[in-house]
Amino acid sequence: DSSSSSGGGSSSVASDDVALLESREDKFVDDLRQMREDDTVSKLVADGLFECIEYMTDDGWEQLGRDISNSNCLQDIEFSSCLDDHNMTIFFRGLTRSSSIRRLSLFDNRYGLSGVQSMVQFFQNTNNLVDLNINYNNITSEGFNLLFRALRDSHATVYVPVIVGWILSR
Repeated sequence: DSSSSSGGGSSSVASDDVALLESREDKFVDDLRQMREDDTVSKLVADGLFECIEYMTDDGWEQLGRDISNSNCLQDIEFSSCLDDHNMTIFFRGLTRSSSIRRLSLFDNRYGLSGVQSMVQFFQNTNNLVDLNINYNNITSEGFNLLFRALRDSHATVYVPVIVGWILSR
């Protein structure tokens, strides 16, 4: 009995993980739809494991940025494992300003200097950002210098938790 239940347990865990991921993706899609329709979403969470993120086109990334720019309610963005330099640049082509975003968490992605460069205009046009998480990316010292100059010149007072060993590319 115990050997058959342990074998079923591992497949049950895997199916539970898939169900949880699908549930999180459904919530992202629902939140995005609601943000576009009636602008009542305060937090948007995306993961690179979501199929809709994995297969998003350049136009989709830019539109997502525009939708977020147009939101007056969205305060918290959390994108992990879904941004590289290319789609980060396209995303921030659309996301050029915000009057509502307070927390921007773009952790565990694959962007570097080009991704940071694409964020500069956003930082210049936001005033409520207070927390920026960029941990676990490929940002070089040049990228950090650019980032900190952009934040210094912005209208926001931003807390950036930096764990240098995990962020800096060597």
